[in-house]
Amino acid sequence: MKILSDEELIQLKCQQIFVPLIYSEIVGRILDRWPDSAEEKLREFGRRVAKGILKIWEPKGKTIKSIAEESHKFLLKQKPPIKMQKDGHTLVLKDRNCVLCWEVQAAKIHYCTPYGSLLETFVNHCREKNPKLPKIWVETTKSRAMGDKYCEHVIHILEE
Repeated sequence: MKILSDEELIQLKCQQIFVPLIYSEIVGRILDRWPDSAEEKLREFGRRVAKGILKIWEPKGKTIKSIAEESHKFLLKQKPPIKMQKDGHTLVLKDRNCVLCWEVQAAKIHYCTPYGSLLETFVNHCREKNPKLPKIWVETTKSRAMGDKYCEHVIHILEE
């Protein structure tokens, strides 16, 4: 078992306490204000967060999988399980410790939708330096907020 430094403990506590509290309020306001387009608003929120992060950090990976792994590790300090599906055009990221999803009563939306669009923005940004990297679209299909055992982000490869 890894012993965490004081700084790592503080960051972990902030993620576990403050992020869910603040974020659940943001989601609630989005649902109240834009009930018919809340998912797209959350996707836009994720894109905006990603663009802000890209001003100070960017992934160096050369493949979609390595960019997603590096990004997840940078943001959440853990390596996610990402598996290529048999079709060769779909990757699936499963997150059992999502900081955006927590015990929500009767959630109407996947709370971690912004994470999918954040990953999408990171990968598509990397295409500017590596045009051989295919464009992707990320779909959040499961979330702990909606009662699933884990959050699932499906990375669809759109072109080769």
